[in-house]
Amino acid sequence: YGSARYAVPDTGLAFRGLLGYEDGTNWNNKVNWQLGAFYTYKAVTFGIDYVDTNRYSANSRGGNRAKGAALFSISAAF
Repeated sequence: YGSARYAVPDTGLAFRGLLGYEDGTNWNNKVNWQLGAFYTYKAVTFGIDYVDTNRYSANSRGGNRAKGAALFSISAAF
């Protein structure tokens, strides 16, 4: 597992990446990753992440229920 984050100075913009590996009970040689970008304006942060893996769901019966997805977020700090 590893992660990195980079904030662009004086812009409110930040990027991150995560990479994980699992080899165990339900998954062998599973790799998952996440790439994201965030923008903070005053107390509100808007974000988007893309999350995916190299594996199918164990219960998918041949279909891929573990597809990659884009996740959007909004958070506020008070």
